[in-house]
Amino acid sequence: MDSKISNLILSPEDYWLGNPQLLSKRTCAILNSRQSKYPLGSEPWIINTVRAVNQCSRNDLALMTSDGLKTWELSLWASAEALGSVVILTGINKNENRAAVRTKQQSILDNFKLLNQDTLIIPYLETEKRGKGKTQWLARDRWIIDNSDILYPVSIREGGFMHKTIGEDNIKKKCNDAYRVDYNPGKMVFPKPPDTEIIDQIISKFDWHHAVHWTRSTYEPWQGETKSQFYSDIVSSDSKYARSAFRTLMNILKERRIRATSWRMPSSTPMVSFTAAHPSSFVPIMKWRKRYVRPSFEPYGIAFERNSLLKSGAKPIKYDSPENLKTLNSRERLFYQATSDKGNSWSEEKEWRLVGDYSFDFEDNAQMIVFVMSDEECFEVKKNFDCNVVALASNAKATNR
Repeated sequence: MDSKISNLILSPEDYWLGNPQLLSKRTCAILNSRQSKYPLGSEPWIINTVRAVNQCSRNDLALMTSDGLKTWELSLWASAEALGSVVILTGINKNENRAAVRTKQQSILDNFKLLNQDTLIIPYLETEKRGKGKTQWLARDRWIIDNSDILYPVSIREGGFMHKTIGEDNIKKKCNDAYRVDYNPGKMVFPKPPDTEIIDQIISKFDWHHAVHWTRSTYEPWQGETKSQFYSDIVSSDSKYARSAFRTLMNILKERRIRATSWRMPSSTPMVSFTAAHPSSFVPIMKWRKRYVRPSFEPYGIAFERNSLLKSGAKPIKYDSPENLKTLNSRERLFYQATSDKGNSWSEEKEWRLVGDYSFDFEDNAQMIVFVMSDEECFEVKKNFDCNVVALASNAKATNR
């Protein structure tokens, strides 16, 4: 293969990992335009993508795909499930050494439970220019299309890159429309923040001296979860999103642990966040964040007594000006936050932080309170866990242990 087809520069072959003999097989690719970040297993593009991959596997074709986008990763997952052969393009920085590239490749193998003999991972060089990532994706997609013997378009947006590309005469003849569906990306519906008066009525029934860890929907695997499990749950999710805020909450209760995250934490240190703000005063903070394509928080969470959190090492953070934060050492900085930034007043959150995961036990946290929205969700929590549960919807009442 020409390493510069479609302006995509592949790394030298000694950076490749897996079975290079796969390139001698007939190849195929499953094509999808961009879809919702929160897909459901009942969506036609998911159903037919899996079907198309299974067809490729039965015909002993090597699937050409990539990582980093759900439309490519879904076919990658499906191929691993079908024990098929797969050739994966993955982007790397030109400054990454062989050891760093190997670590990334091994992560792909582990995340999707791939076998070396059935896999070939080919790195390509990503552009370093800011804002040019999408252009590089198009070059990668074009390379996959050009180097596949058979193409299965599934959900293609009219007028988009893939629509125009598969309309070219030399590409059209490679297309098999057996799994084609209308382009209709799903839309995630997020719950509206609850009524503050109802929350006040519910909380008044408790001796409130708690801090809350609120959850939210995620379009990525949970902390510590493989992508194999993530896509398995997405495909089997039917009409309810598999990584909704409620499902995230249920996973926390199942594991009896809130896993730390380094996202937006000082020095990327894995930490768990809580808020000492009263639930009704926290409602205005539950707002849509366009930049992250999700709400900042959703009305699902767990409240723990503050004394229990203190004993576990959690601390209320201190708020200060960005200038003063620069004078702190790395350890001190973990428990400080800028008072405000770009119009956001962070001090309203009354944040607490804990370094590392927070593990809990239901018996030792008798005053723990679980927040959900509906009576149905409240019943599901009570059916599986012995804890205090309250539903924040206007027609719901507190359900105590």
